[in-house]
Amino acid sequence: MLTFLSVLFFVIGLVVAYAAIIRPVLRQRGYFADFHEATDSRWKALGLYLQGLRTRLAANLLMLASALITLHDFILPAASGIDWTPVYSLLPPWAWTAVFFLVAALFRWLRKVTTRPEGEGA
Repeated sequence: MLTFLSVLFFVIGLVVAYAAIIRPVLRQRGYFADFHEATDSRWKALGLYLQGLRTRLAANLLMLASALITLHDFILPAASGIDWTPVYSLLPPWAWTAVFFLVAALFRWLRKVTTRPEGEGA
């Protein structure tokens, strides 16, 4: 597990270094400037295409996360033998799932409200 995390952090570091240091320098070079101009327009087009999906995707991922956390809460104590009752006793058992689900439902409702035409009623 440790080697996976090390490789993951190394790859993330390389991506950040490329985005923050190397890419701005390459954008200013003659040959690479044309390439980056073409790829930037593709990223902008993809961003415009996905613009309406972001909030719905975030809401669905949040609901999926709440389901996974609920599953995790039931499997973790049985698998590890660690006593998690001090942490769980802070809120009722149903509250964590309900909070995540309600936040996701709020995301979805806000998305519906913001995409509705101005004159349209509820």
